[in-house]
Amino acid sequence: MAENQIQKLTMIQLSRTLESQRKRIMTRQNASKIYRQKSSTQFGLLVALEF
Repeated sequence: MAENQIQKLTMIQLSRTLESQRKRIMTRQNASKIYRQKSSTQFGLLVALEF
């Protein structure tokens, strides 16, 4: 019984972690999009940083 509870908690923690990581990635992608629009001259530098 207790083992089942632990598994459930672990799954909840995992899904939360994945969700926050996904949000962070989305934010980073949006930021780079905005940055790209602002300064297309530094686009080469941004691409170099992304890879």
